[in-house]
This record gives sequence, C-alpha cells and structure tokens, in this order.
Amino acid sequence: MAATTSPTKTVLRLATAGSVDDGKSTLVGRLLYDSKSVLADQFDAVERVSRDRGLASADLALLTDGLRSEREQGITIDVAYRYFATAERSFILADCPGHVQYTRNTVTGASTADVIVLLVDARKGVQEQTRRHLAVASLLRVPHVVVVVNKIDLVDFDEATYDRVASEVLDVATSLGLTDVTTIPVSALDGDNVVDTSARTPWYGGPSVLTFLETLEPAGEPHSEPLRFPVQLVIRPQAAGGDEHRDYRGYAGQVASGLVRPGDAVTVLPSGRTSTVAGIDTADGELDVAFAPQSVTLRLTDDVDVSRGDLIVTSRSVPAVTQDVEGTVAWLADHRLTGRTKVLLKHGTRTVQAMVTEIKGRLDLDAATLEPTDSLELNDIGHVTLRLASPIAAEEYLHARAGGSFLLVDGQDGTTLAAGMVGDALLATATV
Repeated sequence: MAATTSPTKTVLRLATAGSVDDGKSTLVGRLLYDSKSVLADQFDAVERVSRDRGLASADLALLTDGLRSEREQGITIDVAYRYFATAERSFILADCPGHVQYTRNTVTGASTADVIVLLVDARKGVQEQTRRHLAVASLLRVPHVVVVVNKIDLVDFDEATYDRVASEVLDVATSLGLTDVTTIPVSALDGDNVVDTSARTPWYGGPSVLTFLETLEPAGEPHSEPLRFPVQLVIRPQAAGGDEHRDYRGYAGQVASGLVRPGDAVTVLPSGRTSTVAGIDTADGELDVAFAPQSVTLRLTDDVDVSRGDLIVTSRSVPAVTQDVEGTVAWLADHRLTGRTKVLLKHGTRTVQAMVTEIKGRLDLDAATLEPTDSLELNDIGHVTLRLASPIAAEEYLHARAGGSFLLVDGQDGTTLAAGMVGDALLATATV
C-alpha cells in the first residue's frame, strides 16, 4: 500500500542580523536558555568560561559562538545553526555575523529564512549594516522582518528613545520596499521581552520576541506553487538491482516547490519533452503524493532523456528557458567583479558556463538608489546581465524563490562568488 503524507509545516526558519555588538548571539542564547532548550552540561560550561573571564553572570552568547576564534574575539564569524522547540512550534535558527566582511554569511543564513530578526542597539540607532541587512531582506524577499531594539535597559527603558529608533528603522525599511516589519523593545542581557513581556516596559503593549515568532503566520507554502523538481541523480541499477529492478529507471532529487502525484503530466526542461508520473519512490515505499521539500525518486511512463541538472515541472505551468539572464547579485568574493568575466552559474542542480556581459549598477545603501558602476566589490549589491553557454529555466525571483535563485561560482577553484536573484528585484527596490 502506498504511504500518504500531508503537507503540514511545523517549522519556522529564522535568521538574526544586525551590526557588530548589537547583541545577536546574546539574544539567541537568551531564547535558548529561557525556552529550556539548553542542556545542563552546556550551561555549566558557559558558566565556567564566564567565571574564568571575571563575569558576574553567564555570558549566554557563548551558547552560539562555537568557533574558538569567535570566543576569543567575542564576535560571530560563521553562521551558527541552532534547533529548538516550544509547545507551539519548532525553530531552525541561523545566528549570522554582524561584521561587514562577513555579510556573505548573512546572505547564506537569510536565503532560506521565513523571518529575519534584525537587532538594533537602542543607543546607536540605524548603522551601515542595518541598512545592508534590510536591503538583503528586501532583495531575498524574506517574508517577515522583526526589528529588535536591543539594550533598552541601557537607555533606562525610555519610550521616546525606542520610538525614535523604531521610526528610523521603519523609514529605511519602507525606502527599500519592505512592508511586513514589526519592532520590539528588548534587553537580551536581562531577558526583557525576549520570552516573556517585561514589567519594565509598561508603555509597550505588543508580544515578546518568542510569542511573536510562535504566532507568526508563515508565508505561502512551497507546495502551493507549481511543481519544480531539479533532477539530482538518475537511478538505473540494471543488472546490479537483480531481476526485479533490471529495467528500473528513476530520477532522484528534492521537490523544490509544488506537489506531485502519480498520473500528473510533466515536462522535462530544457528539452521540453513531456511524460506522465508513473510512481513516487522513497526508502520507505511508494507515496501517493510528494511535496516540497521532500526528497524522492520519480518514475515516468516514458523513457525520455533525463539527466542530472534537468528540471521536471508540471505541464500546466512550464517556465521559459533562456540563455540570457538579468538579475541582482550580492558579490561575496574578495576580488572585484568586472564586465566580460567568465564564471559558472549554478541554478538548482544545473551548472553552466556563463559570462557577465554588463554591470548595470550598484545599490547605494544610504540613498536607496542604483548608482552607475563598471565593477562590484566585496559585499556590493548590483544589477548584472549574463550570457549562458546553455539554457536554464530561469524564473523571476519575485514570484519563485526556488526557481529564481542562482549562484555564481569560480570555474578554477569552485569557490562561491555571488548569490543571485533572477529579474529586476534591485530595480524594484531602488530608485534609479
């Protein structure tokens, strides 16, 4: 009998962001500790290290700063992923760095987030990294942004200070096209408004950070979108599979979006060949339905030519294939990007040779405008055009996060050069 699974989502993915020393790791540590998600031996180790440093209480940031260099410098360098759960919801949390040189890590952490938790120091207000991280949230189309005005205890829980900082942040967010933005006054060090609401902010009538995250409505579910299934591996055991699987041919991968059922009409891109889904296989047996983000193997009724890098889509919604791509990139490499640069473009499971034919502009974070340039530096966000050696099924990122995202990779050493979004997301965000 085939197994049946219902597409329910119980996990919320969130990423922290903000400037250096705004208290991201402390907030994450406070969430973990106050939600009873820290093991006793973990907390004992944090207390021991804190005492060795002469601190009067446990430094909760140590719960997330896992690298030795992070602990020594008191900063976050790499993206630290943490998993915790409450009675209401499970969470996957990415604690991202605040330093400018690690903005590339923040792009990584935010790329799959349902919500960005952006911290702002109540004493300092909006900084360069605040603008940069809001721009990243806008370009990546992160569905929700919650701005935590942290260290409110250091301004004596002053309502006017909070209102001023919140207004400043909302002005920047609005200029970048962000509409779903919530602000919360917090003291991550003392726990005010982190898990429980605080009596020290009687003028604030909203939820705590955890309550907000527990009750946040997720964005549109991936299974409500058209089927997109990038083929990762062709499974063809032949004689090695015995007589039972001698003629077996399956296409393994992860459902990027949508639903698929046996009997569905599908199209294989970029060839455009059509077929019908004969079955859906997993290690636990066949499925009646598969949905994002499940990893499955599809069988088709026809022996069509399908290989790694191809895209199986519903025949009711077939994206166009193209060799010319225009989009926004966050440049993540130490060296400059200039026109006529040859790169590899990775889109889903497909990797093709490409050339940057034009750099149309760079985002000015202060003015939220697109300024002319012929090159991009580390951490720049720019608008480029690319010519590909072979076609891909590129979709507008604005309408399809999975089908509209790509990476630029160095063809010599395989390092990631840029994270990209197909379409005019930057032009829509900035004024020219």
